[in-house]
Amino acid sequence: MKKLILILITSLFISSTAFSQIVLSAEFGPTAFSPSITFNGAPGDLEIVGHIGVTNSGPESINVIVAREQLFLVDGSRSQFCWGVCYSFDVDTSGPLPLAPGELNNEFSGHYQPQNTEGVSIIKYTFYDENDPSGNFASVIVHYNSLFSISSVAGDFISEHVRQLNGFVDDPIHGVIKIHNHASAPLNFIALKGAQIVLPNTENWFWFDGVQYPATVDTSGLVSIDAGTTDESFEAFYDADGVEGISTVYYVFMDPTNPTSYAVFQFTYYAESTGISDEILANTTFYPAYPNPAESFVSFDYEIPAEVNRAEILITNLLGAVVYQSTLSGLNGTERIDVSNFTEGIYFATLKLDNHIATSQKILVQ
Repeated sequence: MKKLILILITSLFISSTAFSQIVLSAEFGPTAFSPSITFNGAPGDLEIVGHIGVTNSGPESINVIVAREQLFLVDGSRSQFCWGVCYSFDVDTSGPLPLAPGELNNEFSGHYQPQNTEGVSIIKYTFYDENDPSGNFASVIVHYNSLFSISSVAGDFISEHVRQLNGFVDDPIHGVIKIHNHASAPLNFIALKGAQIVLPNTENWFWFDGVQYPATVDTSGLVSIDAGTTDESFEAFYDADGVEGISTVYYVFMDPTNPTSYAVFQFTYYAESTGISDEILANTTFYPAYPNPAESFVSFDYEIPAEVNRAEILITNLLGAVVYQSTLSGLNGTERIDVSNFTEGIYFATLKLDNHIATSQKILVQ
């Protein structure tokens, strides 16, 4: 099967004019097989909630209105949305909400109530400028899927569908992703690797239903999962092969006969070197960041043993790109970092000693 590329996390233009100031973002953007985003849950869930960020990228303030179009609604289910305030189920158009130049607003949420129904409902949301509705708008199609969901407890929790798996450069790092079939009938799935932001000379592969798919294979065979059961046979592996740093792989689970029924999970692999002695690590302290979450500045207190010749702090985003790097002066002190120009989201602060990773921690910029 042709590889299906997953487009990444931020700044997703689903449908907009060429000169639109309105930019939409979500945890996972559209895929090559479906220009949409998906939120998964179970038929018995009170509601399935999806959040979308709205940014005014233009130089002037605008008043943004949201219009809902229910393209397909499973019989017996219903939906509503919130934009500033929450609207009743029969309301399709919101009131205006002001956005200043450069402002990101995360107040939009779509709320879908399956009410014990099974299926995929499809809803389109259009965000438009009250004073220029036909020229300044952006739209997104959302799939609310109550047939199945996915989860993982591997590594460290970043968000509902993002986990960081930590390990060493000499040993494979691995984690299981569970598939929960909430439907009353068996479901067929393929698993595939979507976008990969991986370091050179590293390798990743996966197992699914007892079959190993090597690094050169991106798509699994068909696997049937019985009604009302959870499949735990999918396990992803990453071999850093001596390379320190962060790699990211997105895994997509879908019904190949129904491209509206899919889910996405992200593993961020963090491989560190074992080149620092236990004595140095025991005498190194990298205190928790403060404030965290941070808006303008974030600070780190540190203590480093005298045997270390060079110490650095690096900040990387979820994709592993370095957005800040500084050499520390002195064996103890405080590093205060300006994050006012960072994009809102999750970052990792890493302390390196003599070019080896000593420890890392998660920070949130908002």
